[in-house]
Amino acid sequence: MFKQPILQSQVRPVLCAIALFGSWNFAFSAPPPVRSIAWVLEMHEGLDHASQARDLETQISSARAGGAKIICVEISGKPWRLDVAQSVGDVLAASEPPSIAFIRSDTGEAPLAFLVAGGRAGAGCWIQSDATLVSDSAGNVRELADSKSIAATESFWKKSDEQSRFAPYDALRAAMLNPAIGCWMISPPDAKPEIRNGASNASDFPVISLSEPGAQILRLKAQDAIALGLCAAVAPDARAALEAALAKTDGSKPEMRERRPVGVSLAALRDRAESLLALADKSMDEADPHLKLKADSKQIAPNRKHEAASLAKPGLDAAATAIGETESLLRSDPEILHRPAPGQADTGQKPGQFETRWRTKLQQAKDRLEKLQAKADKLAGA
Repeated sequence: MFKQPILQSQVRPVLCAIALFGSWNFAFSAPPPVRSIAWVLEMHEGLDHASQARDLETQISSARAGGAKIICVEISGKPWRLDVAQSVGDVLAASEPPSIAFIRSDTGEAPLAFLVAGGRAGAGCWIQSDATLVSDSAGNVRELADSKSIAATESFWKKSDEQSRFAPYDALRAAMLNPAIGCWMISPPDAKPEIRNGASNASDFPVISLSEPGAQILRLKAQDAIALGLCAAVAPDARAALEAALAKTDGSKPEMRERRPVGVSLAALRDRAESLLALADKSMDEADPHLKLKADSKQIAPNRKHEAASLAKPGLDAAATAIGETESLLRSDPEILHRPAPGQADTGQKPGQFETRWRTKLQQAKDRLEKLQAKADKLAGA
């Protein structure tokens, strides 16, 4: 009569072992989560020059060729221009594969204009957690644009902008360009928030001041931007934003494949133009001593004149190439002309003075090269 308990005590461990093995085997035989190749494209110097939109298109094409299924365009920095933000938004809206935007902030603040671009991303726009969107004259570098063109862009923006998420908010669009007009938000409990200009008035509903009349800066918290429908949500970083975006589509996980910068900053482009002009001058300095011979002199043998022209040629060719690259750079990125030219200070100058100096320096280099080349041609033909 003691055999039954003994049998049960022997069977229980065996059954537990079988159950444990079954659960272990099931866990390790479960299929791995589906992965989607993701690229992160960095725009960390703000949105201040037109070629950024073209550069972004190029990088999106590279991501597509690299097998990316989703792209995150990470935007940060301080400077912004409305026309550039709109152009970048056009690229994000047409992106294939689909893109998300992630508005990153290292200081706790990011330009509100970044949402003009990011809000058009086909797969959504996320803001870094606890960030505040701001707009002020210090960040708006409209002086880098053609004056007539930017004025027309801003005028149309204040009247209407059906393509962006700012479309329902005339008052916010106006205050983004001029915080001093005052801007405030009303939040009814069961309706979409409203935005109004001027001084905030008493209301039956919660009122949030974004900028008081006369203020130099507008501030919009991330959560309020989400309530307005200007973006999807907050996220701590680009990866988390990608995970949230994929969770809304196919439920896959991002496989972080590439992280690349988009284009070159305006400061770097300006430095490149200056270095090219310096290279042209240096190359002409190297060629100049060889061209001191007088082509008309009967005292100098023709072979010496030909040799002098030949020795000057590398320097003259290098100078011509540098000048040509400078002209090409100034055509593709005319904003350089609104930054200090070589030898100019960044303060106490107007953009028009910068442009005049750039064009003068370029023309001086071209005139000098023309004279040296004429001397070289004369020696070569003597």
